Amino acid sequence: MEGVPVSSLVVSDASIERFREIYNAVDRIYDLYARSCGLSPTEFWCVACIAGGRSSQAEIAEELAASRQTVNSAFKALVRQGLIELAPHPQNGRVKQARLTAAGEAFVEAHLHTLDEAEETVWNAIPEQDRITVNRVLDQFRVAFAPAIGALTQSQAPASRKE
Repeated sequence: MEGVPVSSLVVSDASIERFREIYNAVDRIYDLYARSCGLSPTEFWCVACIAGGRSSQAEIAEELAASRQTVNSAFKALVRQGLIELAPHPQNGRVKQARLTAAGEAFVEAHLHTLDEAEETVWNAIPEQDRITVNRVLDQFRVAFAPAIGALTQSQAPASRKE
């Protein structure tokens, strides 16, 4: 894929800088794919969330760690493009539920399922022990990093939010 230097991905380095470089390179691959499908990355992942059963902006904002304003803008664009429609929630008319239109379903089939298949093909081409190691190490990082970030966000919270 364009914009992703393959040669830099094979250099062995245990630094956090190398981890960030690889993480950002993978993220760019997903962003480039979303854009090649005609959507912004946020729009693309909103469609993926809706296809996966999420329907409210609040749920999707939480899932994507995005602001509700960002998700709202993505929803508006997706409605304009005819990929989703919004309807009042049966129990709370103030909350809108998103659902895929026929065009949205076709988009999922053409682009999200294709992405899933590509990911699976590439993943399965990696030796099993390496896949296990990647998952184990990334989970170790996640488990250690989440509370570290939680502590940072607490210490940096404005006085009005601290209680």
